[in-house]
Amino acid sequence: MRSFQEFGRLADVVGGEAALRLAGFAGAVSGRRVYVPIDGNSPHVLRRVMGAAGFTKLVATFGGQTIVIPGVQLDSLRTAGRAHALLRQGLSRTAVAHALGVTVQRVHQLEMEFKDLNGDGFDDDDAEAV
Repeated sequence: MRSFQEFGRLADVVGGEAALRLAGFAGAVSGRRVYVPIDGNSPHVLRRVMGAAGFTKLVATFGGQTIVIPGVQLDSLRTAGRAHALLRQGLSRTAVAHALGVTVQRVHQLEMEFKDLNGDGFDDDDAEAV
């Protein structure tokens, strides 16, 4: 059984996006096990989650084996990113808190984490980000 203790090791095998999708699908708990099928063309849930290219690389390397997937928790990072985008669009802390289902205090904490940055390179007009 192959255990990926670090996310980067999985990314080295299947690519960054496919690894992120797999680890995100597996959830925040590290150590979730999954059997990798031998047939890379099979209609497997991993193919749907990772995409065809990542799945093919996974099968080529670990087909017929059980692997342990590293856990990643993305919810808090996603919330921070959405709060950042909404605040930059001019929404109030209260409106952001309501939109994200968090407290106004949490929005303020997130705002303070990014307060000292002069420019971040994000396009504030990107409605897809929120």
